[in-house]
Amino acid sequence: MPSVRRPGYYVAAPVAVLLRPEWPERVRQIQKLVGPVWDPAVLFSSSADWLDGWPDLLSMVAGLVLVPDDDGSIGAGCLREIADVLGRDRPVWLYDRLQLVPWGGVVISTVSVPSRFRVAEVNVGHPTPGRRTPRGSKKETL
Repeated sequence: MPSVRRPGYYVAAPVAVLLRPEWPERVRQIQKLVGPVWDPAVLFSSSADWLDGWPDLLSMVAGLVLVPDDDGSIGAGCLREIADVLGRDRPVWLYDRLQLVPWGGVVISTVSVPSRFRVAEVNVGHPTPGRRTPRGSKKETL
């Protein structure tokens, strides 16, 4: 398991994004918005390492910031991370143009030919007209 000692915010991104030269700057930009974050490019050495370590790290995740690929796509790993964090009633945000968008303001669409590297696309969206908000639900804020 990665060595973490206190709850923190996890930055989720497709592997291709983690390998780009601009990735460290993106992490710094997100830190300016939420404070210290956990960078999967630092925590994990490979997809196999992530598969092994993610379940143990999950209990320490206070929230998740998703950084999709340039076309808005995410892979199966990101989808799992989002589901796992939401399943613990922890906040998830989309990082979009130097801002954080709460998960309730995100539209997620499946792709026509999924693979482990590309299963969905995420975009900033708006609620469907005529759709009602369930009773008792609240808007999430950062």
